Amino acid sequence: MTTENALAGRTVPGLVQRLARRNTATLARALEDAGMDDLPPAQALLLPVIGRDERAARVAERAGVARQTVAQAIAGLERSGYVERDEDPDDARAKLVHLTRRGREAIAVVRAAGVAEQRRWAKILGPERLADLREHLLDLLESD
Repeated sequence: MTTENALAGRTVPGLVQRLARRNTATLARALEDAGMDDLPPAQALLLPVIGRDERAARVAERAGVARQTVAQAIAGLERSGYVERDEDPDDARAKLVHLTRRGREAIAVVRAAGVAEQRRWAKILGPERLADLREHLLDLLESD
């Protein structure tokens, strides 16, 4: 069965999910090649969302995911040395998270992998169709 036949009956959301899984695998290989095989792709994708000295709740809001998900990811990122947490001087109950040098290096790997995948898509679709796809995806993301 060819890929075309195997995918023919899939819905558009199903195809987007398949592309997301492929992108996750590509990112995992890039992280492994960079010596960051301790960094799961889902956690790596959270790193660019982390600003300087941010609370986990703000990171969750910016990433569009649940606070508990972000709290768990930050704990893993901290154990692996990609982020650090410090006391919030304005609220003793809260912690502020910030990137370490290793975290900033991981962001560079994430971005490079994303740019490489986008270039691959541009070769397949051409620049105009890729720009159209980007606009369509933004429309769908902004519709909620």
